[in-house]
Amino acid sequence: MRNDSVNKYYRELKALFPLKTYYEIKFLKEFKNSLIEFSGQISNCTYDDLCKEFGTPQEIFLEYMNTEDYENEPKTIWNDQIRKNIIAIVSILLIIGIVIYFLFLSDLKNKVEQSIPYETETTITEY
Repeated sequence: MRNDSVNKYYRELKALFPLKTYYEIKFLKEFKNSLIEFSGQISNCTYDDLCKEFGTPQEIFLEYMNTEDYENEPKTIWNDQIRKNIIAIVSILLIIGIVIYFLFLSDLKNKVEQSIPYETETTITEY
């Protein structure tokens, strides 16, 4: 029972974070450890018990956002989206390049096979 309520609380909190930077991941891990520790102290710990002790996931998220410096948050999200798009475009171009390269090699192989003579006629003439 306690694991279900801790997992539910943690999933809701984790879903609220737009980015998963190093500091956010560190905060979430430490907070999850606090949740597990608290649930270990109380038998049959419920979701409501966690909300009474720590606050709702939304309150925790808002408190975290207020304590952190998030002036550059929209810019960071924008940069993250640009980075993902660039990686996707480069990956697609790389795949297209590889396909074209293998088509070229296949065509080259066919031309080489066709240019190799399999049978030769030899005529011997006497003088």
